[in-house]
Amino acid sequence: MKHLSILLSLFCFAAISCSRHNPERPVTELTHTGCSDRPAVSRAGWSAGQLTLQYTNDGLALTHTNGTFNCVLEIYGLTSSFSLEGNVIRYRVFPDTEQSANCICLVDKIQDLLTGLQPGEYILKYNEFLPINFTYRPGLNLTFDLDKYMP
Repeated sequence: MKHLSILLSLFCFAAISCSRHNPERPVTELTHTGCSDRPAVSRAGWSAGQLTLQYTNDGLALTHTNGTFNCVLEIYGLTSSFSLEGNVIRYRVFPDTEQSANCICLVDKIQDLLTGLQPGEYILKYNEFLPINFTYRPGLNLTFDLDKYMP
């Protein structure tokens, strides 16, 4: 019984310690329109689209319009991942599978909301695009032509 109470005490201490050192992780809320009815273009004629960043009371709203993705998203959907390392936001949107199809499609709109950010200076690393510097603060409403951020 003595060993059980010691183990329970250690477990409680570890649980409390972990919650202090690992702040709540920011989350995303991804929605998208799926493949557009517009015909897909060849790789030579594609555009990366635009990315809009907006401050909301709930978090940083990201809207990618006219994006080009692998059409496997029609079967498996899209997902997003997000990490924050200092002031660097690593954000990815990708099909929810390792598979790919031999086609591309235009996605009219992808919207996501990153919560848990504090106002300040950030560097956004979105998919394969070059880093985007911005200040997250009330009133933020910036649109970037992603063609200019291609590596």
